[in-house]
Amino acid sequence: MRNIKNIKVFLFVIIILSIFDVAHPFGKNKIVYYTYDWKVLESAHFRIYITKEDLSLSNEIIETAENIYQHHKNSFGNSPAFKIKVIIYKNQIDFQQNNIVDWTSPGTGGFTEFIKGRVVIPYASFYPDFYHVLSHELNHIFQVSSWGKGNINRFVLQYIDIPLWIIEGASEYNSIGLDKECEMIIADGVINGILPSLERLSDLYNLDRREYFYVYKEGQIFYQFISEKYGKDIYAKLHSNISEHRRFNSILSNTFQKNLIEINDEFFDYLRKRYLADIRNLKSVETTANRVIKEDSDFNMNPVELSSSEIAFISDRDIYPSIMIYDRNRNSLQRIFRGGFDEDFLEFHYGKRNNLSVSTNGILCFVSRSGGEDVIHLYDIKKRKTEKLSLPFRIINSPDISRDGNLVLFSAVSNQQTDIYIYNRNTKNIIPVFQDKFYDTQPRFIDTNRIVFASNRKNGITNENLDIFIYNLETKKYELVIDTYFSDEYPAVSKDGKKIAFIRFDIHPALMIYSLEEKKLYEEIVPTGGILCPSFTESGNILMTVYSKNKYNLYEYKPNYTNSVENYYFSTAFSEEKEYVFYTSGILSSMPYQTEFSVDNLFGGLAFNTSLGAAAIGIIQFSDLLGDEKYQIMLDSTIVAQENFLDYLNIDFLYKNLRHRNNYGIHLFYFSNYFFEFNTFQDFFNMEKAYYKTYGGFLLYSYPLTTFDRFDVEAGYRGFDYIENIREEGENVTFDITSRHKNIASVSFVHDSTLWNITGPVDGIRYEAILSKSFALYPDSISYEKMILDFRGYFLILPNILPGYSFAFRGVAGKVFGVNKDESPFYLGGFNSIRGYNLWDFKGDTMYLLNFELRMPFIYDWTIGFPFPIRLPTIWGVLFWDFGSAWNATDFYQAFENRENLFYFKDLKSGLGFGFRLVLLPGIKLMFNYASPFDGQTTLPFNKWQSFWFIGIDF
Repeated sequence: MRNIKNIKVFLFVIIILSIFDVAHPFGKNKIVYYTYDWKVLESAHFRIYITKEDLSLSNEIIETAENIYQHHKNSFGNSPAFKIKVIIYKNQIDFQQNNIVDWTSPGTGGFTEFIKGRVVIPYASFYPDFYHVLSHELNHIFQVSSWGKGNINRFVLQYIDIPLWIIEGASEYNSIGLDKECEMIIADGVINGILPSLERLSDLYNLDRREYFYVYKEGQIFYQFISEKYGKDIYAKLHSNISEHRRFNSILSNTFQKNLIEINDEFFDYLRKRYLADIRNLKSVETTANRVIKEDSDFNMNPVELSSSEIAFISDRDIYPSIMIYDRNRNSLQRIFRGGFDEDFLEFHYGKRNNLSVSTNGILCFVSRSGGEDVIHLYDIKKRKTEKLSLPFRIINSPDISRDGNLVLFSAVSNQQTDIYIYNRNTKNIIPVFQDKFYDTQPRFIDTNRIVFASNRKNGITNENLDIFIYNLETKKYELVIDTYFSDEYPAVSKDGKKIAFIRFDIHPALMIYSLEEKKLYEEIVPTGGILCPSFTESGNILMTVYSKNKYNLYEYKPNYTNSVENYYFSTAFSEEKEYVFYTSGILSSMPYQTEFSVDNLFGGLAFNTSLGAAAIGIIQFSDLLGDEKYQIMLDSTIVAQENFLDYLNIDFLYKNLRHRNNYGIHLFYFSNYFFEFNTFQDFFNMEKAYYKTYGGFLLYSYPLTTFDRFDVEAGYRGFDYIENIREEGENVTFDITSRHKNIASVSFVHDSTLWNITGPVDGIRYEAILSKSFALYPDSISYEKMILDFRGYFLILPNILPGYSFAFRGVAGKVFGVNKDESPFYLGGFNSIRGYNLWDFKGDTMYLLNFELRMPFIYDWTIGFPFPIRLPTIWGVLFWDFGSAWNATDFYQAFENRENLFYFKDLKSGLGFGFRLVLLPGIKLMFNYASPFDGQTTLPFNKWQSFWFIGIDF
């Protein structure tokens, strides 16, 4: 979801810049690992798109969607006047690889397109998660439908000025009410005095990245507050007033008869009364446990003791999610695996989805995403070798290795249900423990015959609360069930197998320990924040993650076993709840998916001047519902006086087919001016010399090898018309038009493992190797061969001390061969290569270029006060130094020379300077450079430095 306030500007800029998609070669790959046969289910209020393999879920999906529809209809007091389209991907991995949008990530649970009214989510085998995400996204449809009085179009969003927490908080609250995770986060914020005010929460520019989650959770509890204070109808009234009044202050005054400051005071008073009353019953972890690592960090999860001095855990301490080993004796950290740089470690799952466990012979077990599936890794700590278990499951959770290292216990998704399995490393056999619709997760070995796990077997598949189960593998019977009447999760077993720790998920998730010998349950810590991921040490202590002050840090706690608990469900004779059966007669039809096209973006503009004539531009982008086929058409023309408008026509057509792993497309174009050469973000080595017209077409093909590597192939024709021999005869100007033709085939290898933020790449490397040839197939055809190597590196500088600072480097080298190599030279000089020189001051068949940049935030969030306050984003600064040369290989080349015992550049050219950047869209900036040539000793006088404004992307 995006902040509605900026949608108009966003659409305008994105449409204009979208035609430059072809020119930018870098970026990680979204790989279509599996191609599915899609089906369409139609009910009274929905068209739901699912894979053929998931048709068995039809009743569940339709019944759930229709129940949510009725719930939301009651909440809003109205409903959409159209059938809602819902696309449900088979799992989270397929969802992340969707072709509908470019920005899905591991943290994206689902999304709703406001303009198209399209909901896109993955299926989740834990029913409460599936219900939550679907209900949340459908609430967004009801929101925009309410604002548009039953319909959705671009005008619905015009001039609506509301903060994102109003939108997202409503969808969280109306889908699940007030859940324990929300209360844990809000209670911690209130107790520690770090909860942002509603005014601050309304200003996304000012929010710290660690505070962004409050947009959802603080917004969620705000709706609980107003429902208690103003009545349940306030939800519908607020959304109705959004439609009527559209401005946030007016919406508040008409809904609550108060302004934001007054509402914030009431809200925070409500929160203090709700969460500070019981603070004396809570324990500070700082006084009851020992902090493992003193240096602060945002994220440290799933700890496990490797030895008396070493602990392994998942952390973001080096920016990237990594598996780290902390040595207590040396107070040192070692990263053994880094996520996001290797196909085997694309993502480290954390929390409930992972578990770091270790055998007595030093085998560390964990799970990560590898390509299109999850993989269990077994890391030999002494030998530093890794064994990868590629099992027949795409989603694997929370593995545990047996003490002797021979067995691996895990939960996995098969047939869209999460069950428990055991893998025998010796026999290579996989043994299912359960195969049913109940959600079984976080399994742990007690000994070779018994396991403990968390499941909803007692309460049923639609219930969000899990319980702790002990199961005998030999007798195939439950030995014990523990239910504290909350959700009980994260079971952990002591090294001697006599105690089981777990977390009781109340407002303050608490550490509980059950003694199998005493048959007693002990409540150990109820913290001010929350406890997650417990793990026993050899000495019987507990390693755990503690959530406090919006951070997750590691602590070690020594249990005291003094506070026994009596009020809980305890059973040694358990019989399972029957599986819930979804009955529905609401499916009106089920049919194969037929390609459905719709417009993504449509833009047009017209200008007229009595002296210069008229100019018009039109751009349309459309795609099929699944985003597998994308079209883009641009038409642009300038009509001067009575001249033929075809002489000034620009046409660009692009088609892409992304349905399979191997992508292909067609690009056709006709440009009657040079404008698009500069404004398609071409790299300097791809820009052509000034032409009168250019036209042609290319077949495009791309095959991703991994998330980071791919081959791109192009083959096609490009023609050029040039103006030559300009002659002035009085008032008449005549000239000759000559034509050249290129019949080009090129192949390139592209690697990109960079880490991005809104400014572009900030860490990692990317490179491209290009081989191309132009064939002389007929007269006026150009024949040459070209080789280019382009390497770029980005390095964050002390990110915890200097956030936003990075160093960037680019090195490019190229060579042109062949009969007509002079027809396609390299050009250097100007804003996109050696800054400080004029555009294309240098050319030749041989080229190299080195760019060095220091990038940093220059002015953080700033506000223009006149004519009314306008908050603007960060202005970024850059210091740069460029080196390069372009020359003909047949010419004598001398990079340096010595004059009067002083060092000077000769054929090697250099420029240096500084600049400023204002981000328009992620990676796309308004840029200003101020630069001068540098001869090795001096620059030009400052008043003669060259300045240049342009919109583009940094290298």
